Amino acid sequence: MLDLLAFPDDSRIWIYASDKIIPDKQVSEIHSSIQEFTKSWQSHQQDLAATGGILHNHFIILVVNENKNSPGGCSIDKSIHYVQSLG
Repeated sequence: MLDLLAFPDDSRIWIYASDKIIPDKQVSEIHSSIQEFTKSWQSHQQDLAATGGILHNHFIILVVNENKNSPGGCSIDKSIHYVQSLG
């Protein structure tokens, strides 16, 4: 479950649409992978306050609370490569 309410309204959000529906049997596995990624996601060697998940079996969402630490270009690139790695 993606708890967006735990993040401030001015958090930064990335939404990636899949070109196909993510099968129910893969949602849990991918969600766990997203959680692991966001727990270790860093910008300039500083942890990001981040979370993510899957909505409607079609969208991958990543959220960062920029009040704690803002993502830089390299960390954003890392997130793009991560999402691409999910296939």
